[in-house]
Amino acid sequence: MTVARRPKIALLATGDELVLPGTALGPDQIVASNSVGLAAALAPSAEVVTDFGIARDRREDLDAVLERIFASEPDVVVTTGGASVGEHDLVQAALLDHGVTLDFWRINMRPGKPLMFGARGKTLVFGLPGNPVSAMVTAELFVKPALRHWLGLADVEPLRLPLLGPTPPNTARRHFMRARVLVRDGVTGLLPINETDSGHTSSLAAADALIVQPEFDPGQQAGTVVSALPIGAI
Repeated sequence: MTVARRPKIALLATGDELVLPGTALGPDQIVASNSVGLAAALAPSAEVVTDFGIARDRREDLDAVLERIFASEPDVVVTTGGASVGEHDLVQAALLDHGVTLDFWRINMRPGKPLMFGARGKTLVFGLPGNPVSAMVTAELFVKPALRHWLGLADVEPLRLPLLGPTPPNTARRHFMRARVLVRDGVTGLLPINETDSGHTSSLAAADALIVQPEFDPGQQAGTVVSALPIGAI
C-alpha cells in the first residue's frame, strides 16, 4: 500500500489596506478575506494550515514574517497580494531574498494574471494575487492540483456541458468564467455569471464551476457544449 503525508501549509496576506475580520473598517481599508477562504479550501488536503496573519507593505515587516514562516518548515507557502508591479508589490523581491527560486510569474489568464510560483528547497511557494476572486481562482487552478499530485490523487476531470446562456466575446487572456451548474427542462448545463470584477466575491460564492473560455473566443450561444472546471473539488 502506498500512502502520502498531507502537507503543512502556511498562509500569509500582505497589504496596508487589510484588517482582520471583525475589525471596524477605516478609510481605504478592506477585510482580509483571502486567508479565511484559502484555509477552508485547502484544509481537506493539509495536515495543518497555519495563518501567519498580515504583513504590511514594508520590507522589514514582510521579511520578519517570512523568517517566521520558513523557520516553521512548511511544505507549502501561499501568499496573497503584492504580486504585481506596483511600488507596494514587494513579495517577489522578498521571496527571492529569502532563497526562493522563481519558476514562473504572470499567467495569460483572467482573473489571476500576477501569479507566482517557485520553491525553496522542498517547500513549494505560491504567490497569489490579492484580489479575492483572483486568489481563490488561482488556488483552484494551481494550488489544489499541486496538492492532489502531492497526495497521489487523480486530476479532476473537466465538465463538458451545454451553456444555459450566452457568453460574451473574450480578450487575449484565457478567461475562467464563473458559472452555476443547473438543471433546466431535464438538462444539466452551465449558466454563465457575467460579473467579471475580481473583487466580487459573492459571484464566486454563487458559482459551481469555471467555464474555460479560450483566448479571443467570439462568444458562444446557449446550447453550445463547453469545458468547465468544477469548483471545490479536493
